[in-house]
Amino acid sequence: LFTQFDAISIQKRRMFFKVIGLYGEGVDKFENVVWEEMERMFEEIEKFQGKDMNLSLSLSRSLKVIIYILVMGERPSDPTIPDILEEYDIAFNKLLPPDTEFIIDKIPFLNKIPGKYKRAFDRLNKAKIAAEELIFFNPKKTLVPGQPRGIADLLFDLQKKPGNEWMDTDPEHIIAFLVSLFFAAHLTTRASLVGSFLCLMNYPNVASRIQEEVDTVIGSDHPKLKHKNNMPYTEATILEVIRYVSQVKLYGFRIASADINFDGMTIPKDTVVTVNSAYILHQHKFWEDPLTFKPERFLDNEGHILPITHPRRKNLIAFGAGVRSCPGEGFARSRVFLFLTGILQKFDILPPVTEKLVPADFQTKHENSKGFVSQTQPYKCRLVCRQQKT
Repeated sequence: LFTQFDAISIQKRRMFFKVIGLYGEGVDKFENVVWEEMERMFEEIEKFQGKDMNLSLSLSRSLKVIIYILVMGERPSDPTIPDILEEYDIAFNKLLPPDTEFIIDKIPFLNKIPGKYKRAFDRLNKAKIAAEELIFFNPKKTLVPGQPRGIADLLFDLQKKPGNEWMDTDPEHIIAFLVSLFFAAHLTTRASLVGSFLCLMNYPNVASRIQEEVDTVIGSDHPKLKHKNNMPYTEATILEVIRYVSQVKLYGFRIASADINFDGMTIPKDTVVTVNSAYILHQHKFWEDPLTFKPERFLDNEGHILPITHPRRKNLIAFGAGVRSCPGEGFARSRVFLFLTGILQKFDILPPVTEKLVPADFQTKHENSKGFVSQTQPYKCRLVCRQQKT
């Protein structure tokens, strides 16, 4: 996210796609890991017996467990492990907003002066040490070369391959890779999922249409990524959630390597440039009724999903664009699809009884919207088992 784009960065991107393995047998493994954890989550949800609950807590824990299994090759042996990873996510996210980064960049010694910035740095350093011990040092101690258990072991093996000397000389490359995977893969997907279910409560007709597709295409089988191609409305809803929620408001921090003339303006060398994605994703110039949640905007007149070459799809820049776009877009959308269809296959999502329905308003600032990755404001919902139509 925040490194120079060079030959090593390109190698890291290629390595990401290789170790994630969302192709061939890797897809089956990924789907099995997700479904096993979702079944555990369903048992947890059913204990509420259709009463008000905080779905965000269940989703967050399951997402972290899934990433942990993919990285480590096994389920967490200690129930506090997801909490350790959560603490790192929160601490890291609070130091990444542009205003905070600007202040720290201009006054770097703030991390030494007693106050909120020092407290934030101390919290992050403590959380970072615990997270690195968990996902880097622990698996490295028990590594058996040539017998990878998960993504961490694959990286350790790749470290010894010819051409990857840069990984061997500086372990921070692997540490940063693993830590970034947890941070980016968890917070953004959680924001999308929690935001999507809030939208579905406020737009129940959308939830019903997704369930119609689930019943027709998937039936009583486990949702699989291959089903996406036959579920255009569900896929359109996911795209609309990404646009509407817009969890990363500013992204793509870059530094101009030379003076640049752009649209009649001069951008001096060393100027920090960023993209206001929240503005673009909610701008009338690019979207009709941008403040309305409308999945149909990503469907053509025949109900097919718009191709990625369509101007509307090109305007959906939530994951960036070009050679430095987020490499985890497919990974994120895959998990959102499996969770969304899996939950709606089994449950109806309904407004709470004990409190008012929180509106699907992602423009108003609140405590959870602070941070590099904006989170949905807290809400409760009811998940009631539905009669499967097959």
